[in-house]
Amino acid sequence: MLIEELLKESYLSSGTRGKRPASSSGTVGGGKPADNVPDGSSRKGHRATPATYADEWGAASASARKSLCWGRYREISTCCRFLSRTLLVRHERFEGCPTCVFEHSREGFRSFVDHLQEYVPLEQVTVLLEHTGHYHRLLEQYLLVLDITVYRVHVQKRAEGMLKTDKRDALSLANALYTQLELGAQVQDKMQLVRRIVPPTSAAAQLQGVMRHRYELSHMSTQYRNKLTAICDQLFPELVQVFHDPNLPTALAFRSAFPTPHAIAVASLDDLRAARQRTFSSDAQLLELQRLADKTIGVTDLDRQRGLVLEQGLLIKELQLIQQHPEDLQTTIMDIVQNCREGQILLSIPPIGPVQAATIIATVGNIANFAKACELKSYFGWAPRKKRLGSPWIEPISQREGSVP
Repeated sequence: MLIEELLKESYLSSGTRGKRPASSSGTVGGGKPADNVPDGSSRKGHRATPATYADEWGAASASARKSLCWGRYREISTCCRFLSRTLLVRHERFEGCPTCVFEHSREGFRSFVDHLQEYVPLEQVTVLLEHTGHYHRLLEQYLLVLDITVYRVHVQKRAEGMLKTDKRDALSLANALYTQLELGAQVQDKMQLVRRIVPPTSAAAQLQGVMRHRYELSHMSTQYRNKLTAICDQLFPELVQVFHDPNLPTALAFRSAFPTPHAIAVASLDDLRAARQRTFSSDAQLLELQRLADKTIGVTDLDRQRGLVLEQGLLIKELQLIQQHPEDLQTTIMDIVQNCREGQILLSIPPIGPVQAATIIATVGNIANFAKACELKSYFGWAPRKKRLGSPWIEPISQREGSVP
């Protein structure tokens, strides 16, 4: 028996303001299991929708009873519909199959599993989750603890022109999963394949959140630097003639102590020296900075200038705080990578350092996500193809193909 749960999540545009509904959809079936390959990445703007299909095997395979359930996972409760060959014969339509509702809580999950056990033993259950960020993870964790096989599928795209409803989304998912798993229908788009979830290794589980946060900090730092550069171009564009990078610590120290060109122009040489770090800037550079500040073409409107100075001060403090976090993360990353087997293997390759190794481990999760070496190479963007341009020379072309595990 197979069960498949597909979860989506998005904010409701109407009807449930202030709440974030999610849905789970899954399919359970006794059909052939999907390939053990990584699943697709998440997208925003989807609601959680569950669908479940179950197959109960008896003494004879011809008399097997199959059930499929779909539904919508909300912050409060989940509505599921059951579907099977037997139920289809009885109700004739997908829409006529029975439904159930369970809450998003331990009691709700337990009642859902108890409901599944009414159809089949848990050993014959497989759950399919739609990969939608973090919203499916609690149910995934609960099911894996019970040794239930879990699959994922890439976020499904709704047909254009169709009104989006939880019932329609769940029914569409259940129908697609039923035909793929139970009926063995082949899918042309690999993003639509159901893919086995393999729990991440201990190192990967620790590094996934850490590396994601490090990545976000890097982007935030870039955003703050760009904003500070834009403010500098308006307040004191000539600053780059002395400080080539206006966002280096030495330049930021001056910009914090003397936020406007006028403050630099009227400051004494001793005050300017107190703001510099180590030997930069020299006295000659400080005098040149004062000369440039006295003749700047920067903003002269006082109201506009006050607004820019306030924004600049806040951005400098936030940037300095963000820059401290990667240093703290670096120690944690190195400790995890150097003390795990996969990290030691990656570090034995000369070009790979701790950060690169941690990124690979966190992204792959578990090497069992890739059934073949070519799948791993394709996922990381090395898919060589033969190319002939009027000569016998064959040039490998790298192209990234694959989805996030």
